[in-house]
Amino acid sequence: LLQHTFKQNFVKPIPDPSLALGQTAVIGQITTRSQDIEASLGLYRDSLGMKLLSIQDISDYGFCLYFLAFTAENPPDQDLTSTKNREWLWQRPYTTLEIQCRPGQSCVPMDKEGEGVDHITMEVEDYANILTKLKADQSNSSFPDPDGIQLKLKSASR
Repeated sequence: LLQHTFKQNFVKPIPDPSLALGQTAVIGQITTRSQDIEASLGLYRDSLGMKLLSIQDISDYGFCLYFLAFTAENPPDQDLTSTKNREWLWQRPYTTLEIQCRPGQSCVPMDKEGEGVDHITMEVEDYANILTKLKADQSNSSFPDPDGIQLKLKSASR
């Protein structure tokens, strides 16, 4: 489980034996890598409708992190590079997509590396139009992202 607050604000949760992990759980984050962040943002933000919530420059280690989610929420500081948004980001009750941009480093798709990821499925509102716009395989609603990660779409309306 991820700690959702920074050390100075941490309050240990009281375990609930009725819950499998002792507390409410959600997949907090899925991390991918990108060689071309503009192409990735073009897909995830502009085409799929995810909201860019935070940009964290970790250039001392050779990368920058971009966090997106299907949400209408705004971070507390509208400057997406502000460190004030970090703790808020880890407390979201929904899954975020973390795209690690490592300029100049190759990105082998996760499913080709044997890391246990075959694809990522996302529910979207404007399903038919997005499939057409992205030229996705209509038979299984799938397509690769700019770095080769296989994505599948489902209609959010049931």
